[in-house]
Amino acid sequence: MEEISRLLLAPLRFVAWVVWELFFREVLGWFWGKCYRNFPKTTIFVCVLLVVLAGYGIVTLLNKA
Repeated sequence: MEEISRLLLAPLRFVAWVVWELFFREVLGWFWGKCYRNFPKTTIFVCVLLVVLAGYGIVTLLNKA
């Protein structure tokens, strides 16, 4: 049973790694570097708003399960 769960989690871990590498490091790094220098207050507001919306979405999905 443990072997099966490990095999099922392997693709999920790969997808999480790809999302981390491509989205968080590249896209958000570019966004943070470009926008934070020019619009620091707006950038912080947008980042906080995205974190709140992501948290709300995660809580909503967990409550449906």
